[in-house]
Amino acid sequence: MNAEQNNVNLLTATVKNYLIVTSSWGKFLAILGYIGLGLLLILSLMMLFGMSFLNDSLGTLSYFNQPQAISLVSMGIIYLIMIALYFFPVYFLHQFSKRVKSALLNNDISDMETAFKNLKSLFKFTGVVSIVVLSIYVLLLLIVVPMAIFMS
Repeated sequence: MNAEQNNVNLLTATVKNYLIVTSSWGKFLAILGYIGLGLLLILSLMMLFGMSFLNDSLGTLSYFNQPQAISLVSMGIIYLIMIALYFFPVYFLHQFSKRVKSALLNNDISDMETAFKNLKSLFKFTGVVSIVVLSIYVLLLLIVVPMAIFMS
């Protein structure tokens, strides 16, 4: 018995059922993620391009002055960066869900390998982003605490 046949035999009916249910929930969460990405994109475009319209039509009001328009444009750019970062985990989750279901229905080991490759990429991307965010928090803490001490 070769290694590939041995690995396929590890998938019992219960494991296959768990993977089918996992793929369904993964697909649901990926669809919600894509919807969230779309809403975030609409919001960021409104901030980037809608503010020029508001500044033209409501420019005489003191509430819509130039510094606020700049801050909304900055927020629009930040949202675009968030969209770029959020896209990859949603995409990897969707690919995992689609491939694992296909692999189980068609008994295709190649699809199963691709599914778990996408799951690995999802965890790796999420882990790297978590490390970067935690590092930024630590760096900010190392900057803010001494500034607070010296300012008081």
